[in-house]
Formats: sequence, C-alpha cells, structure tokens
Amino acid sequence: MSQESAYIHITPDTIPKHFLEFIWPHHDKIELLAKNDLLVPLLTRHIQTIVALILNVNVPWRKGSLNNQHYEYMLTYSIGGFGVLLDTLFKKSAPLSPDQISKALSKTLKEIAIQVDMK
Repeated sequence: MSQESAYIHITPDTIPKHFLEFIWPHHDKIELLAKNDLLVPLLTRHIQTIVALILNVNVPWRKGSLNNQHYEYMLTYSIGGFGVLLDTLFKKSAPLSPDQISKALSKTLKEIAIQVDMK
C-alpha cells in the first residue's frame, strides 16, 4: 500500500460521513449505550481524550494555526452536539444509514449557511 493511498480525503463537509462510517460497525453497541442513557455521559467523561486524539489528526485546514485552544472549543462543541444527535438517532428503533445521516446534516448545514449569508 502506498503512503498516498493510506490517506482519506477529509474536508469539513465529509467529516460526519467519515466518522459515521468509522463507528458504524459498532452501531449495535452505540444503540445499547443510547437506549440505556449511557452514551452522552460516556462521551462527556472522555471528551478531553477524544479532543486530544482528534487534534493529532493532520488536516489541511488546521495547518499554520497557532491556537489549538480554539480548535479544542470547536471540537468539544461539535462532539457534544454530534453525540446528542447519535443518542437521539440510536434511541429510535430504525436509525438512518450513515449516508442518509451525513447527507441530511450536510444539506441542512449548507442551507443554514446560505440563509445566514443572505442576511
């Protein structure tokens, strides 16, 4: 395997899709945690470790940034919201597929950004 093929093309728009595809093999465990009201407390307990691990991932949009504290805030905010979303989705009897979830998120976030830019 070449070094180039070991990388996934990551952009801010594709992060939810990549994350969902990464965790999906464990969706049965996530569903069990969510249905027993344990998913959000587990994420909360380990949020700093999760953020630190994500900050170790080399992404182009963070290159040259001198302020990791801002990224820590953003990641904590994003993971918290995404964790609550997963908790909500997995408490339902038939959660959407990773592709459906990521497309819905991306589409709606783009719509919101367009509306905000128009004002």
